[in-house]
Formats: sequence, C-alpha cells, structure tokens
Amino acid sequence: MAITVKQRFSELEGVPARDDPELVLLMQAAARLPEAGAQEVIANLLRAALGWERSGNPVILAAAAETTLVTFRTRRDAEDQAALDARPDQPAPSADGGLDVAEMVARYGT
Repeated sequence: MAITVKQRFSELEGVPARDDPELVLLMQAAARLPEAGAQEVIANLLRAALGWERSGNPVILAAAAETTLVTFRTRRDAEDQAALDARPDQPAPSADGGLDVAEMVARYGT
C-alpha cells in the first residue's frame, strides 16, 4: 500500500465550508433528530467508513453520501421532520391535515 500525504478534510476539493447555507440547514435537521435517529446516522457513517477501508470500494461511500443527503433533505423542514418521526398511531400535526408523500419525494428526490 502506498503512503500518501493526508490533506486536511476541509481543504479537499468539493468539501463545502462549515458556513455553507445548505450545510447549515442540514445541520439544523440533524439537531432535531431523536437520539435513536442520530445514533443510526452515526452508525451508518462509521459502517461506510469501515466498509470502504476494508474493501477499497468507493461505491460504499457514494451510497452512504446519497442516503444521508436524502435523509436530511427530507427533514430540513421541521414540520416534515415531525411527520416523519411521528408514531403511526399518533400522526404529527400539519397545517393542511396530512403529509403528501408523492409531493415530498418530488421535492427532495428518492
């Protein structure tokens, strides 16, 4: 295995700044996650990192990145997040009486 000089993460091409507007919105959604949801995200990130380290397969990282973005983009709006986190027998309150899943998928992707 060749040894390479490690670059600082924030200096890697394409990595947004900490104050990037979209990152700020995604972090706000992350802060609203229930503890179990946050633990799941952290576990999946670590699984992806270990999977890439062990296999060298970059598809693992790409899949983790895509899944993470969809997860947090669908939760940028606090009302949408409340609806997603609600127990099925206790739907989250919404202004229009419900959450249109087709609209949400069209808005945020699959």
